[in-house]
Amino acid sequence: MKNRKISLILALLLLVFTFPSCRDTLPRDYREYAFFAEIRYEYGGDTFCAEVNVGVPSNAEQTRDIELRFTAPPTLAGLCVSQKSGIQRVTLGSADIKSEAAAKGFLRAANLLIPDGSMEFIERFEENGLLFYKAEISSADRSISLSLDSNGNPKRVSCDDITVTVIRFE
Repeated sequence: MKNRKISLILALLLLVFTFPSCRDTLPRDYREYAFFAEIRYEYGGDTFCAEVNVGVPSNAEQTRDIELRFTAPPTLAGLCVSQKSGIQRVTLGSADIKSEAAAKGFLRAANLLIPDGSMEFIERFEENGLLFYKAEISSADRSISLSLDSNGNPKRVSCDDITVTVIRFE
């Protein structure tokens, strides 16, 4: 009787520890949190590098606070583009650049990191011994492809003619 109880307990423990390790848990959705990212992207034959701060999502507003500070090319280094409470602004040092079109264009890469829509995981794969996921976010007007690390942090985000490579993500 005692051996039977021990065998049953061991069998249950084996099941408890075996099945969770077999289950493939999907990573968290990074868009649900505020984050900092160092990015690089190409657009129109030029390469741009920037640091991006994205604020916490708000249920009350449709937009998130974003600050994009360019580090390269040298002609744009120090240029800061921000969106706070839906108001876009472009500054270089103490100079305010009054151009809504410029702000919208510069923020395109940052907005690509936080698209609306549900994320669909397409594939799980390994590269150089590291786990990655391919995902997609689709809406009526566009489809965005994502490559995510094992924690769900973006490594590459692509849509139409722009691909954002994430160098660092916090």
